[in-house]
Amino acid sequence: MILRTFLAAAAAAFATAAAAADTFPSRAITLIVPWPAGGSTDTHLRKVSEIASRHHGQPIIIENRSGASGMLGPAGMARTAAPDGYTLSQLTVAAFRQPYIQKVDWDPLRDFTYNIGVSGYTFGVVVKADSPFKSFDDLIAYARANPGKMSYASTGTGPSPHLLVEDLASKAGVQLLALRNRRAARDGPEGSEGAARRVQEGHGRSRPPQGAADARPGLLVQVIGGVREVGRG
Repeated sequence: MILRTFLAAAAAAFATAAAAADTFPSRAITLIVPWPAGGSTDTHLRKVSEIASRHHGQPIIIENRSGASGMLGPAGMARTAAPDGYTLSQLTVAAFRQPYIQKVDWDPLRDFTYNIGVSGYTFGVVVKADSPFKSFDDLIAYARANPGKMSYASTGTGPSPHLLVEDLASKAGVQLLALRNRRAARDGPEGSEGAARRVQEGHGRSRPPQGAADARPGLLVQVIGGVREVGRG
């Protein structure tokens, strides 16, 4: 299952920019990354910015504004940024979900101009390398035998990883306790390992784990979306 993410700008930004296409960009552009520095989203967007900066001949400044399940940065941009094309933000599909979960002061259709899809994520369930759970079936069997005692690290209430695990738990007929963990919000092995050490299982967005086959800081027991399952046999 893939989560799509986009680069968005304050509404009407590129109508303004188009009117001055012969001079845009004439100064630095700010790109808001609504996740902590060092994760795969941050790393990916820094590389995109580096390439775009060479193409446009202007620097692109990264601002990490994490919080509110990835909406703190984009929401702030919608409220305060001039619609001139010089402030962009990464935006996930959570922007279309949050207004149905809580009161927000922005509108995903009215307050953003969507420019380009830049990435996607596959979600996985990770346990500690020395965990007694060696497969996803082991984990579910424990949760079924111990209702309410299996916890997992989540990036927050309402984002895609949280809802995907809750959907999975519902279909499996088990109860899982979501614990918000800031380390789980960091992408890749660094965040997954930190989360798994604190709770019985963890999940998060994943990048290809460099050296994971040898280091094995955590055991990936399930890729959500039915792509594959590891840890069997």
